[in-house]
Amino acid sequence: MVAIALLLTNLPEPKYRWHEELAIRKQVQKFNLIDQKANRKWNSIMLEGREGTVSFDEMATQIDEEVANTYEESFEKLSSLPDDPNLPSAALLEQAKAYALKRSEDSKAAADKLRNIPFTPGRAAQ
Repeated sequence: MVAIALLLTNLPEPKYRWHEELAIRKQVQKFNLIDQKANRKWNSIMLEGREGTVSFDEMATQIDEEVANTYEESFEKLSSLPDDPNLPSAALLEQAKAYALKRSEDSKAAADKLRNIPFTPGRAAQ
């Protein structure tokens, strides 16, 4: 009993908390699915634009609401996770956050460019 007590009192502090690691892994997996869905939505919006079934402004609104906002929300969720460099998935989390932020910013910029294209009757969105 004394040996067990000594062992328990002399255990080193863990380098990280396992539940935090699991939370990061779970959220990154969710983000990967969200990213795939957002990419499919982006392609769908672009297809509608090429077919001429939506205006540039409608495309921009869809991009903002269904792509850019999705990435922005994902960035916020990822940013709320523990920021501990000792976690095995710390680098993965940073990469996912950077990617989500970039995709959000790029999507917003694309939507802004679409809104600034002058309207030409009969011209399909490109």
